[in-house]
Amino acid sequence: NQEVFEKLKEENTRIINESGIETLVVSCAECYRTFLLDYDLDCEVKHISQVLSDADLGITDDSETVTIHDACRLGRHTGEYEAPRKAVAATGANMVEMQHNRENALCCGVSSMMNCNDRSKALRVLRMDEAKATGADVMITSCPKCLAHLNCLKEEEDTEHGHDYPFEVLDLTVYLARKLNGNNDNGVGSDE
Repeated sequence: NQEVFEKLKEENTRIINESGIETLVVSCAECYRTFLLDYDLDCEVKHISQVLSDADLGITDDSETVTIHDACRLGRHTGEYEAPRKAVAATGANMVEMQHNRENALCCGVSSMMNCNDRSKALRVLRMDEAKATGADVMITSCPKCLAHLNCLKEEEDTEHGHDYPFEVLDLTVYLARKLNGNNDNGVGSDE
């Protein structure tokens, strides 16, 4: 609803501009795109991957192989493809690319706001099959919609259709937090 968006945009813009912040850092690809392109803010807008891409995270764990699902809003809409890769590479992970990546990445089927129907499901199956072909342990995305819909398909396909997607689908920030906490299994820090 455009009217609701405009009201929220006006209120959010006022609050952010009055806060006096110099940089607004967001973890959601859609939020990044919206704040960057649709809002008139008095501050710089950065995606969390842009902040962390050059950071020394002090992690040298190369035990996982990771592939990146380029979210439409972060990639095609704003041109940011490298920062998520650099942030993940800073963890020591082995990076592998899917057949279609960066500006040629396949959409998860949600970007166009299609319902969860056979057409959008077919797009997700193609993407999950590409991820599986890489042999990655983890597929990372920065979009909560991609995350939800890819994981939904993963669960559905595994149980109903016998497809085997033997990798995790994680949000970039969850993956990085897990690595910082020294845990490779479930996103929860170690007990040490």
